[in-house]
Amino acid sequence: MSEITSDPDESVVRRAIDWHLRLGGARGAEHARLVEAIDSWCAECPSHARAWARVTRLTGEFDDMRRRLPEPAASLQILNRTGRELDRRRTLKLLLAGCAVGGSGLWLAQTHHPWRADYATRVGERRQLTLADGTRVTLNTDSALDVAFTPAERRLVLQGGEVMIESGTDAASPRHRPLRLACRHGLCEALGTRFSVRDAADISQLSVSEGRVALTQTSSASRIIESGETVRFDGTRTLPVRQTAVDPEAWSEGMLVVNDIRLAAFLDELARYRRGFVNCDARVAGLRLSGVFQLDSQPALLRHLERTLPVRIVSRTRWWISVEPV
Repeated sequence: MSEITSDPDESVVRRAIDWHLRLGGARGAEHARLVEAIDSWCAECPSHARAWARVTRLTGEFDDMRRRLPEPAASLQILNRTGRELDRRRTLKLLLAGCAVGGSGLWLAQTHHPWRADYATRVGERRQLTLADGTRVTLNTDSALDVAFTPAERRLVLQGGEVMIESGTDAASPRHRPLRLACRHGLCEALGTRFSVRDAADISQLSVSEGRVALTQTSSASRIIESGETVRFDGTRTLPVRQTAVDPEAWSEGMLVVNDIRLAAFLDELARYRRGFVNCDARVAGLRLSGVFQLDSQPALLRHLERTLPVRIVSRTRWWISVEPV
């Protein structure tokens, strides 16, 4: 069975950019009117909401971005002119280059590569499933996994995101088949195990809670990661993590458990589970917090921040919030 999470097409993305630029140049009653119009547009179709979320989320700190953008009118001229003169893909590239927004390659990669996988989750969704061999899999927010079982091995491929694996016994197989999870930076072989892997562009994280995992990277021999250990790795290095600010397994129970984490890092983590853009004012970014937070009750979570820290939550739209000093 294949599950496909569709991506917004480029005309929808361009419309989201149009909204974003107009909002940046609006004031007073015009700003309020645009906020209402954007909310209505996002409510019309899930692809509209996804496009708006990605534009606001992946362009970085909004205030910083605004300082580096051309005037909104000039940016809109770029959008409209190139839309007539160039193909759609080059239109988006030129617009982002003209706006001098760093990391446009990442923006395009995230915008134009929808998950096409055997199993996938949307932003904010978690999914549990049991495979034919008895292995239990939990996918975290915005994640994708392929399953490729053969007579010789049970191979899982993490396209991106985060997954927890509880290895099954594979009792129906006439021979032992190793269970292996391939991710961006290595191959994890379960040795009677429960473990989680989180993939990012520059580094992956492996946390083992039961049993052991044999980790193989592209340029080194495999090494054994024991129960209770967490490591981060790329193609060449494996770095032990002595203490994690974010519990690597709590998400599977719908919780975000943190210990002495900077507010900015906490909000980065929270942003993985919600559509839209979460901004942290630099004046409060260094505040620290610990606690257990329910991922499925984010309004209550944000209110808790206001009660326990000297901050206030400012909602520009449903899709854009900012955490600022009181």
